[in-house]
Amino acid sequence: MGGIVGKSKKVFNVSDLPVFGTLLIIVVALGLFGADAPASSLTISFLMLAVTAVSLISFNDARLELWVVPFVALWAILIGVHYFTGRAADGEHEYLILLSGGCAFWMGRYGAVSRRRRQRLFNVLAVFAFAFSLFAFLQHMIAPDLVLGVEKAYQRHRLTGPFLSSNTTATFLGLLLVFLVYRMVRTAQSDAGDNRHASLPLPLRWIISKPITISGVLLVFTALLLTGSRAGFFATATALAILLIGMAFGSSDKSSKESASKSNSFAIMLPVVILAGISIWTLSGSLLETRLETLEGDFEARRAMVEASWRAGEWQPVLGHGLNALDYATAFTSTASDNRFIVAQNATHNLFAQWFMQAGWPGLLGLIGLIALVIYSGYASGRSKSLSALRLAFVTVVIAHGFFDYAVEIPAMFLFLCLLIGLTAQPPKKRRNS
Repeated sequence: MGGIVGKSKKVFNVSDLPVFGTLLIIVVALGLFGADAPASSLTISFLMLAVTAVSLISFNDARLELWVVPFVALWAILIGVHYFTGRAADGEHEYLILLSGGCAFWMGRYGAVSRRRRQRLFNVLAVFAFAFSLFAFLQHMIAPDLVLGVEKAYQRHRLTGPFLSSNTTATFLGLLLVFLVYRMVRTAQSDAGDNRHASLPLPLRWIISKPITISGVLLVFTALLLTGSRAGFFATATALAILLIGMAFGSSDKSSKESASKSNSFAIMLPVVILAGISIWTLSGSLLETRLETLEGDFEARRAMVEASWRAGEWQPVLGHGLNALDYATAFTSTASDNRFIVAQNATHNLFAQWFMQAGWPGLLGLIGLIALVIYSGYASGRSKSLSALRLAFVTVVIAHGFFDYAVEIPAMFLFLCLLIGLTAQPPKKRRNS
């Protein structure tokens, strides 16, 4: 009931609607160029809050739990203090998107309550990853100067996707690549003892088992290289290394025979992935290598922006200047030597310096504590090490790139990250009835 049934497995169930609704909102945000404009951000926030409210009413598994209260209280304190001190002016959409991110996380966590539900949603995410990367790739090949009919103001020779930013798109593609590689490795591990198609070579069995996932890996990696994002590429590479190490040494096996079979499968998978990556790198051209040659000059501009933002934070270390107050704050701290960089960049290009400027020491320490809590909670239950490794890899992509860029400040990017973090939550030992 309530689902479309195949030969043996449901591919959709009514209980999946909250997560589907969240993913649809993210797609809408992508169509609004990431929903970075205040009006677009407010629209996406209201849609996210509406989906969450309906889900809380309609599905028992989605009901809030007591441990959520402190996080909502901290958000209320942040917006309350900034509002009554005049720091929230012109930044209302930024505060609402924070709350919407919490809603996206909760919808993802709801999807993770049931293992079967999460598996269905992971299948949908794989299709989404393939479709997004295919769109970004074809758009760049057919009309590199345009995105959704809008002419790009800069980065015309680089793939920018709907974000109109190569760096933000690189972070988004990095998350997709990490997810698809996770599915590919899990397929190799689960098919290790499968006798179906036993006469075929193992890589061919993987392709037959997960064609969208395998082709998606190649397509996403190609699109990532075409962004020419140096930090995005190396952040993704670091995350993939963490993921593969975590999955290689952290899987819980039922028997020594099965363990050996999974190890052999993984040993075959790793060189296949590396070989495919090297092949795509070789065929993709020299865009990334060319941009590495200008690393020193570009780093100087980012360093000037980070230093200006940090000085602005030191000016208001207790409460910060408020969200969306970058231009106002840095106007008081720029100097003759770095003003040209600040005007040209118009962004902090460092997640931690940005939060220090926006919310002072409480905001910066709160951000660090939240990151630590997200990572710790993934490993706390000790049940699924693979999911814990996947969550850590997601965080690594965003944080590693966050030292040099501000992708997570874009609403579509932020909501997608929160949804993925929620979907990697450990399922309870005894699932509640819905």
